[in-house]
Amino acid sequence: MKLDELVADGTVSRYDDYSTDSRVHFAVTVPNLPTMSDASIEKHLAITSTMNVNNMHFFDSRGKIVKYGNVNEIITEFFAVRLDFYHKRKAFLQRQLEEEHKKLANQLRFVRAVMSKEIDISNRKKGDILIELRSKGFDRFSGNESAIDQAALLLIAFFLLSRACL
Repeated sequence: MKLDELVADGTVSRYDDYSTDSRVHFAVTVPNLPTMSDASIEKHLAITSTMNVNNMHFFDSRGKIVKYGNVNEIITEFFAVRLDFYHKRKAFLQRQLEEEHKKLANQLRFVRAVMSKEIDISNRKKGDILIELRSKGFDRFSGNESAIDQAALLLIAFFLLSRACL
């Protein structure tokens, strides 16, 4: 470890490692810290380093290897790709929220229709109720021909319309 080398050569008198699996935390004691400049501290403790960035070859957004002249070119390429994916993700989440809103609106409409006796669900077969729901314009979700979502409306009605919930 680099800190052990700094203790051995006298640059650091001691260090304590308080790091956890999710946080890095070292307490470093430097004997002549008040007399050192910021640049000297960085140099002696090897806090910063430089990298050679002359030979930067990466895959571009089309999957081809490209040589980039500087870091800004890489960031510009990455930004365009990420922005596209952010738009796709936003559209996906928006569709999910709209679908959820539509389901909840259907559930509310169904419960209100049962409470107002517009739809009677007592002593009727599930198939008959589902046919009535389709005729009254209740939505099917995800092209589900077995009408599981409409059956879910029925279950909600049974629970919500029981005496305990009223």
